[in-house]
Amino acid sequence: ARVYQKAMYLAIVKVQETLDKMFGKPKQTKSALAARWTPGEHARWKNLEPIFKSYVSQLLAVASEMQDAQTLRFLLKRIELLVPYTRGNVRLARRLTKLAVSVWTSDTLDVNEATKLRAYLLLRCIADEPDNVEVVLRLVVKTYCGRISRACNPRTLQNILFAAKCIVDLFGVDMAASYTVAFAYLREMAVTLRVVLTAKERNEQADKVHNWSFVNALRLWSMVLSTYGAESELRPLIYPYVQIALGVMRVQPTPRTFPMRLHIASYLTDVVGATGVYIPVAAQILPLLRCKELYRKPAGGTTKDLEWRALLRVGDDAIKTKPFLTGVVNGVMLQLSAFYSAISRHVSFPEISHG
Repeated sequence: ARVYQKAMYLAIVKVQETLDKMFGKPKQTKSALAARWTPGEHARWKNLEPIFKSYVSQLLAVASEMQDAQTLRFLLKRIELLVPYTRGNVRLARRLTKLAVSVWTSDTLDVNEATKLRAYLLLRCIADEPDNVEVVLRLVVKTYCGRISRACNPRTLQNILFAAKCIVDLFGVDMAASYTVAFAYLREMAVTLRVVLTAKERNEQADKVHNWSFVNALRLWSMVLSTYGAESELRPLIYPYVQIALGVMRVQPTPRTFPMRLHIASYLTDVVGATGVYIPVAAQILPLLRCKELYRKPAGGTTKDLEWRALLRVGDDAIKTKPFLTGVVNGVMLQLSAFYSAISRHVSFPEISHG
């Protein structure tokens, strides 16, 4: 084991230090000189670039196959020192970003929370480079929507929230790049919603928006706009986001989709409370209390409580059961309380509270 550790130390630390010295990389990473340094400016870069690329390829290959969490965190920390080499090298930035994202999104038992956090710190370090931030944002949002948030249950919900909070933090690096990425994804969601709303058989197309990937995307953009939408370049995106969210709630307004509508209502309420923009949330959830099933005697069936945090739709049999009906009333009251609390200090609260 001692020989292995010494070999790893030589191959990772000493070789990297030697390459840094050969390319004249400043030791003080936060100095003004280090901020201006680029490897392409050095006279040796052209001749030694193939050696450096080979070293990086081997380092990334070892990191991608590493099973030991402690060693993997050490490798990720050392890879952070390669980030300045991505200046003027988009290809290297993509390779480092893909490795960090693969660890950050891993759901294996070998990758614990500390390792995921170290992978995120690498992502943040890459994003701090002006030329890399848009590359990082596009990749993490794509991974979040396409992989992390596809399924939601009590076990995966924690990972979804962790990933969403990390992405929100990354969106604070560069508002111009954040606007470009957010606008592109909101436009894609709007196009999908338009296809559903204009379809002749809307119920058959509803699954394109009534799925966890789409709803968790609404969750993500709610968190982004709630954090940066008050006084930043992202504020103009609140209107299209609200239109998309309200449109999804109107696609299939049946009791089966009540859980999804309550989720979206909570996202809209968060935007109202953080930005001060008025959104008629109450008008979207009050009709739930007029559901005819609420005025009928609950039917027999399971008495097990429903996990509303990870519930998107319910079956026809569950609609008539007491746990579902009780959950609807409690959910509506909770969301109404949160919404009215968010607008309670508005000068026209008595009037808009009826909207």
